[in-house]
Amino acid sequence: MTNLPVSLDLIGTMVAALLTFFVFSYLLGDLPGLGVLFKFFYRLAMHILIGAGVAYALAMAWWSVLYPRIVERLLPALGANDWPTVAIYVAGGVLGLLLVLTKINRQVAGLGNLATGYLVGVGLGVSVGGAVIGTLFAQVQATATLSGASSVQPWVFVDPLLLVVGTLTALVAFNFTATARKGPLAALTRLVQVLSVAGRFFLYIALGAVFAGVYSASVAVLVGRLQFVISAISRLFAGR
Repeated sequence: MTNLPVSLDLIGTMVAALLTFFVFSYLLGDLPGLGVLFKFFYRLAMHILIGAGVAYALAMAWWSVLYPRIVERLLPALGANDWPTVAIYVAGGVLGLLLVLTKINRQVAGLGNLATGYLVGVGLGVSVGGAVIGTLFAQVQATATLSGASSVQPWVFVDPLLLVVGTLTALVAFNFTATARKGPLAALTRLVQVLSVAGRFFLYIALGAVFAGVYSASVAVLVGRLQFVISAISRLFAGR
């Protein structure tokens, strides 16, 4: 077998580096004259990304979900005359086909709502259960540590106190409105407004932290791609 002058690994590296340049070319899209060309390169890279992603998702859906969970289980159930199991898998397959095929034509698109409603119902049940167990229950446990602190040092109560105040005021900012300006409810209105302002302050801090995390992750990805491009160019000139 003859050795190829350029390895397939190097070709793949060069293609990846070229697509990286195509994505970065979006930054030059406003240049007069060449802006249209740079935007074309960017759209080409996006189309390649979407096409490859869809093809990969289809392959993974077939080999990781449909084939092992329906075909491989349906055929033994048919051989064993296990009709309840067959009905479950056939119903799942039919709902999947309705969701995929009926959305192509508007006249029969309503049939796909059966599968959509089933997915929304299951997803809502799972999300509500996860929110109650994984979020609200965890918050209750965390706030309960305020009363269970064994030490008497004042700074021990700072973190639990901030957690309690932040949780309660954030809930007030999201879920309570008070409009009474006169009468016995006026004091309650002012209290709710103050708590809402404090809750928004905690929300601003949380959103700022999330934005900082996203920004730092984006910078890390950018640095990684720049290092990859520099390494690819070095390998190309080195002939390896």
